[in-house]
Amino acid sequence: AGKYREALVLLEKGTKANPLTGYSEFLEANVYFHLQKYDSAAMFAEKAFYTRPKAKTYYQTLMAVLSMTNDSARIQKAFNEYNAHRMHPFGWDLYIRAMLKVKGYPIVPKLLAFADSGLNLFKGDATDTLLRQRKNELQALKNNAATSGTNAANQQALLQKLAKAQDVYNKAIADFAKAKAATPPADKPLYLAAAANFLKAGELSPNNYVIWENAGICYFNIHEYRKAIVYFDKAIEMNVSKDGKSEYFKGASHYNLGEKDGGCKWIALAASKGYSEAAAVLKNNCK
Repeated sequence: AGKYREALVLLEKGTKANPLTGYSEFLEANVYFHLQKYDSAAMFAEKAFYTRPKAKTYYQTLMAVLSMTNDSARIQKAFNEYNAHRMHPFGWDLYIRAMLKVKGYPIVPKLLAFADSGLNLFKGDATDTLLRQRKNELQALKNNAATSGTNAANQQALLQKLAKAQDVYNKAIADFAKAKAATPPADKPLYLAAAANFLKAGELSPNNYVIWENAGICYFNIHEYRKAIVYFDKAIEMNVSKDGKSEYFKGASHYNLGEKDGGCKWIALAASKGYSEAAAVLKNNCK
């Protein structure tokens, strides 16, 4: 507990020094989340997100926190803000997850209609895989809605599985944030803990590419590049994300392993997809 208090003091200083990034507030939110002080976590997560409402990680953290506070109104507000800046299946997917966790079965018909509207909106977009998976889960809940003992049990079991996946994922995000705030070698066990929870979440929700991508980044950050590549490959094979992030980190992993040709090929692909760091790395390291 003492270490967390020290961290919060340092992060508060960071907020004063860098008030426009939201990063210190993002880390503070994750510290409070780990301490299970969800109201405080929500306050800082909102400060971070509304400072930079296009930031995927800030939105992701805020949805995770608000799902623990059972505040559907704030979930709706956050989704509306994110969607206004980045209309993408990723944002819709997290909204459905958070609302389902807060509202449970009664909101399933409404969320099914919401998923359908998203699938129509993003028709032809490879990233709509996230929404298709979510719709299938919602449809399974609806199909098991009968009050007979077996179906009621199935319905409850599926809800519990989805809630467990979200909880494990939230723990992974909290560990990841702590790892980023730590310095080597203290960060390694935190990244390993985050990776382990991402992989557990992946077992429960295997079609969410973000889970595998995040697991890969955990291993990348502790220089376990070969292991990282396994999870970047899983994310890439799903053909969902178009931002080039997994391709970039896969390329960087190969490069760091001394496999320059293979690494530069993937970094070039990331650059062609517009990943922000890839072009400069390609220019400086892949001549």
